[in-house]
Amino acid sequence: MVKVVLASLVLAACYSSAQLETQRHTEIDRVANEGYAQLVVPACTSASTTMEPPGMTIHRFPNGQEARVGCGLVLAKLLAPAEMQRFVAEICHGVDDDVCSGNFVQMFLAQLRERYTFADWSAVEERCTAHPIDCKQWVNIELWAIDSHDDGVVKHAKAQMNGVNDRYFASEAQQQAEHDRHMAAIGAVLQGAAQGMAEASQQPQTVNCTSNTIGTSTYTSCR
Repeated sequence: MVKVVLASLVLAACYSSAQLETQRHTEIDRVANEGYAQLVVPACTSASTTMEPPGMTIHRFPNGQEARVGCGLVLAKLLAPAEMQRFVAEICHGVDDDVCSGNFVQMFLAQLRERYTFADWSAVEERCTAHPIDCKQWVNIELWAIDSHDDGVVKHAKAQMNGVNDRYFASEAQQQAEHDRHMAAIGAVLQGAAQGMAEASQQPQTVNCTSNTIGTSTYTSCR
């Protein structure tokens, strides 16, 4: 009976631990997928040779994971002839001068910040300072922003996954400690019961006998 009780307790602990491990992997996958979804790739089609406006595409990453991610460039959208004409007409009041160009640049940079929320803009600015000739081409600024954004996404996702691991490992350790305390309590009860049985078996037993005589015969019974 004792072996059956102990075996059931061990199986329950293993099942609970397996449950935690399954939950941990599920949470890790959720965090990773949320991270993938925030990445951005420059082109929406692998065969593209020109800039494409922002969109969505299915992208395969080096580890084989596929995810629906953002793609294309803000710059491609802003430089479309119809968009530029509309900007000059509505924002610059039809005057395409240096002031209008400055407003256009501000809009471009603001839209980059709006889209690439995980980018380290100080790092992008330093890269622009280090490569001023390349920085004159706006497309390079956006490509650098994409690189920085994606690096930020990966770092954020890793931090979240580490947090998930920490929480589940702490929960598993707590559960193991509770299990150990429970086993110790059960062991103490079983030990006490076994000791009581041993003491009972060592106590001398009293036998009471009675005799009855009927005629010439005597009958004795003990209990």
